Amino acid sequence: MESLIGAVNAKADAIYLAGNRFGARAFAQNFDLDHLSKAIEYAHLRDVLVYVTVNTLIYDREIADFIAFTDALVSMGVDALIVQDLGMMNLMLKRYPKTEIHLSTQMNIDHIDQIRFFETLGVKRIVLAREVNIEQIKQWRSFTHMDFEVFIHGALCVSRSGQCLFSFFNGGRSANRGACAQPCRLPYRWNDETKEDYALSMKELMTLENISELMDSGIASFKIEGRMRRPQYVVQTVLSYRKAINHHGKQPKIDLKDDIKRLKTIFNRDFTKGFILDAEQDHKISHTFSNHQGIPLGQVVDVKGKRMVIKLTESLRVQDGYRILDEQSSGDLVSRILKNGTKVDVAYPGDIIELDLKTPTQLGSYVIKTKDSSLENELSQYLKPARIPVIGKLHVEVGHLASLMLKREDQSVTVFSKEDVRLAVDHPLTEDILKKQIDRLGETPYQLHELEIVTDGKSFIPVRELNDLRREAINQLTEQRLKKEVAIVDFQFNPISILPEPAIQCLVSNSNQFDMITSLLEKHQESVKYPCQVFQKYDARYPYKDASYPIGSLSKSHAFSSDSSWNVTNHQTVHFLHEHGFNQVMMSLETTVLEAMNTSIAYQNAYRSTPQLAYMIYGRPKVMTIESHILPHETSKDWLIGKDKNAYPVLQIGQKTFVYHHQIQSAIESADTLLQNGFAVCLDFTFETQEEIKRVMNRFFLLLQKNKEDVSC
Repeated sequence: MESLIGAVNAKADAIYLAGNRFGARAFAQNFDLDHLSKAIEYAHLRDVLVYVTVNTLIYDREIADFIAFTDALVSMGVDALIVQDLGMMNLMLKRYPKTEIHLSTQMNIDHIDQIRFFETLGVKRIVLAREVNIEQIKQWRSFTHMDFEVFIHGALCVSRSGQCLFSFFNGGRSANRGACAQPCRLPYRWNDETKEDYALSMKELMTLENISELMDSGIASFKIEGRMRRPQYVVQTVLSYRKAINHHGKQPKIDLKDDIKRLKTIFNRDFTKGFILDAEQDHKISHTFSNHQGIPLGQVVDVKGKRMVIKLTESLRVQDGYRILDEQSSGDLVSRILKNGTKVDVAYPGDIIELDLKTPTQLGSYVIKTKDSSLENELSQYLKPARIPVIGKLHVEVGHLASLMLKREDQSVTVFSKEDVRLAVDHPLTEDILKKQIDRLGETPYQLHELEIVTDGKSFIPVRELNDLRREAINQLTEQRLKKEVAIVDFQFNPISILPEPAIQCLVSNSNQFDMITSLLEKHQESVKYPCQVFQKYDARYPYKDASYPIGSLSKSHAFSSDSSWNVTNHQTVHFLHEHGFNQVMMSLETTVLEAMNTSIAYQNAYRSTPQLAYMIYGRPKVMTIESHILPHETSKDWLIGKDKNAYPVLQIGQKTFVYHHQIQSAIESADTLLQNGFAVCLDFTFETQEEIKRVMNRFFLLLQKNKEDVSC
């Protein structure tokens, strides 16, 4: 709640946050429903919008809970729901006609045809892929009324969002389920090198100096990534960008040097302008570190036992944080500062000081400041709930109903007593007494800024009735501000007629693989019960379309299949893709065979028909799709070696880089079960030699024979 309060006080227009389920930052301090309700009320009373992220992939077993959760959010008056899952998007567009549906950056949208398609469905806003640049946005603005939202500050993912499976296949923590373990922040080395490198660790996005250019491009909303950061970080970033936004179009040009220094001090992995402002690739990846870099503090000029001597280039206070840029990369909070042998609370640039050492360091090491206690204390003042100023007018006159008017900005309410004011017998109510009673707003979010009192000096009204007037006026003022039209509509989708055709599909990467698979299938064609197909990737006739394909432009005259990048984990998404032109739908690589089977059963129960699903039973998963060249040499293939000694193949195709997992994933033993239940089973060959393909296919044929006597491949 502190981060939300800080963002509101720093003048954010909207807050995006997550509940304790279905949000893409599962390890952030998210909100339960009770706290979500309080957060929405707090923000709405201060004219700040609230968008709740429900942007994880949803499995069939979770759909009922997901709907109950989003129903509760809509009933609370949330301003928008941010979603990744296509099936849940389609459901919410129909179920919540009065609530805006926004598409998460996890949907990886970067094509105008995609944008226009989702616009026809009723989507209000798209958080564009981080790989989109400002020139594309300017061009698209002429072709759509869709609101565009972009990230302007914070952490960047090296892989395209929604297309990173690295964490899932290295420990089971899915980025598409909000549980990313951030393997991209670890060091790796290239196959022919010994030195480790943070080859996948992106710098922090920072566009503060270019905010006017971004504002002129037609972007509707700027987004700051702050869910995994401290509240002070949230406050400083909002303050700095609000300052720049409010100065847009004014002269002289605003000086943002101090703001940039503050942003660096709060947190940075070095800054980049990112894809949005078309930064060069070398300016996007850190390479040498993945942690907070602070600001330069000074250099070690001497070491005296357990103390180091530093010549400062930046001020330093007790309780500031520092880190030494040596082999140990050790750091600490400053407990004492010695200057000329005397303790001081603060030292300044040019001073030579001594600090206690926890671990030895080397002469000449540079030191950075990682925490500024003075700045932290200043920003912490924004973390206190802000009261809302109101003005009032109280009428208390004998023979008339007492009335109280309360007003905030353009909103006002007036309430009346139940009985006429009586003539005082002994002690008429003075203005001081009347004001004291009306000003008792301590338990409310309001603060009485001004009160005009009209009284005849001889009136009496019980204190209880004055309190009732105050409470009723506050309640009405609050209810008016929070009033929001919501609707929840039960909706059933129409069945789609699909005739499932179980098949064996082999996906190959080159002509040698194609020839080998074709010859093997010809050899066994008489004994294969199911149709066998071979498709070569990158061929114009390749039927599998990835998630970058404009879904609204599928030709009805051709049979298309969605590939695994569409992240299909439930029957609602299957229905949506069938409805919009995909004859076959491949399940996500993050689903088990059992989960895929459950999706088929859920589809059959919902629509009384069997879907045409595909499941990858063999292949080396593509765990990252990177929109730039990261290989260290002029080559198209290399290997990243992790600390675990595992080698991850890296393939360069055009301007895209693909990182593959170090292990082949196989569910070949389940092929017969899947085929019998109407699935197409897919074998995806990437770097395999012909001999390796032969071994895999022979094992596959053998398992089919073993599982069913009348199937002989």
